[in-house]
Amino acid sequence: MSETPPSYVVLGATGGMGSALARRLAATGARLVIAGRDGDRLAALAGETGATPQLFDATELASVERCVNLGVERHGGVDGVANCVGSLLLKPAHLT
Repeated sequence: MSETPPSYVVLGATGGMGSALARRLAATGARLVIAGRDGDRLAALAGETGATPQLFDATELASVERCVNLGVERHGGVDGVANCVGSLLLKPAHLT
């Protein structure tokens, strides 16, 4: 009997870190809900990874809850949530 693959929600999946994580998880066979603000990039990543795409706004709690609920509905549960929302501004340590 085979084990059910894990299910994850990746918030901010259309950014560099989020899309890399989604690709890596998909390569392991994980079931994914990917969420982001850019519908075109989200659709492209979903096509590439087999993930369920969901537009969302990270500043709205209800929007985040919809993403997690979608994972529960589609996959019977969620094993983890990755928050890749935001940007990384690189500057010297003394300026951070």
